[in-house]
Amino acid sequence: MTQKRLTLLRTGAAVLFLAAFLAYGVGLSAVFVSEEGEMCEKGLIHSTSHLRELRESFLPIRQTCVFEDGATHEVVPSWVNVVLFGGTAGSVACAVTARRAERSARASAA
Repeated sequence: MTQKRLTLLRTGAAVLFLAAFLAYGVGLSAVFVSEEGEMCEKGLIHSTSHLRELRESFLPIRQTCVFEDGATHEVVPSWVNVVLFGGTAGSVACAVTARRAERSARASAA
């Protein structure tokens, strides 16, 4: 594998990891900074029913308002977990591929 391809794989791994990190930051800000959870509690999101519970999870990141009538409202944008897990998986795949290519190149040169 050429040096250019190795550099491209390493750069891809870094960019994908950064995208995953930023997506997680957006998700955390939606949970901790957004006022949607409070709006659910006050009945401003779903006014026909009272809030039964507020479910939170940090991996996958989510905050869900569950109302007494069974309706739900997701506070964290739906794309956050897709980018988080896709970026992490892509980053690992790029890094592993680059590392294996380096080892292969060293073995062929020796």
